[in-house]
Amino acid sequence: MPESRWRTFKTWVLRGVIVVSLLAGAALAVGYLALRSSLPDLEGRHAVDGLDSSIEIVRGAFGVPHVFAGSTNDAYFGLGFAHAQDRLWQMEMQRRIGAGRVSEALGAATLDLDRFFRTLGLARAAEQSLAAVDDATRDALVAYAAGVNAFLAAREGLLPPEFLILRAPAPEPWTPVDTVVVLKLMTWRLSMNWRDELLRARLADRLAPERIDELWPPYPADAPATPPDLSTTMLDALWARTPPGAGPGAGSNNWAIAGEHSASGKPLLANDPHLGLSAPGPLYLAHLSAPGLDLVGAT
Repeated sequence: MPESRWRTFKTWVLRGVIVVSLLAGAALAVGYLALRSSLPDLEGRHAVDGLDSSIEIVRGAFGVPHVFAGSTNDAYFGLGFAHAQDRLWQMEMQRRIGAGRVSEALGAATLDLDRFFRTLGLARAAEQSLAAVDDATRDALVAYAAGVNAFLAAREGLLPPEFLILRAPAPEPWTPVDTVVVLKLMTWRLSMNWRDELLRARLADRLAPERIDELWPPYPADAPATPPDLSTTMLDALWARTPPGAGPGAGSNNWAIAGEHSASGKPLLANDPHLGLSAPGPLYLAHLSAPGLDLVGAT
């Protein structure tokens, strides 16, 4: 190849490399800015509906929100807003798992999971529990859901990356039932002897109550071995869909110290719930402050 043509060829190759590099850099910059838009805006003011008065959410050095409100319900509203800012994907998945609605978002691969939780009936139990709560609890649940929905309405930019990667639909409005479903799911995960309870119920068709009591001594001592009002077929189906339970030695613990033994003169209570590992963890630290309310701890 003549020298002049070789120089021309090298010039075009260099130009091509520069153009491709610029395009790749621009694409990376656009992608970065788009993903940054999924992060919550933790500064400034938001005009939202549903508050009795204004609230202030202050973040500490580690991102822990301190919610200062003029009423208890406004404090719960602020907690819902902060939860949705930081844990929207986790909230969405927890309520879908508990209600047996994961496959609506992720497809047929999770049908067995949905069948199990629909058989378990956490969503039905949540609706029954919500119908029985007192007015103050209902007001708190309504205020919390309003806070979540206020964030969904005020949110701009992309959803968290998990929604994009898995092509999951945007979250529906949050409801008080959703909160109770998540609580029921937590309760189920902490109920480590439920497979034994299922086996005990299935044996009720084959053994007398006193024989079952020999295998599983009742607690308290006078508790009867009353089988649930379920057919043997239904119990067998539930057993077949139930994953293995925790092994021997699994469990939680808690303890209390009377005020006479503490430096403050007030009682101390500690709990170790032995929750499964997850990232982020299921517990979210927060501080709520309102007239008659001052709480700091895990939510």
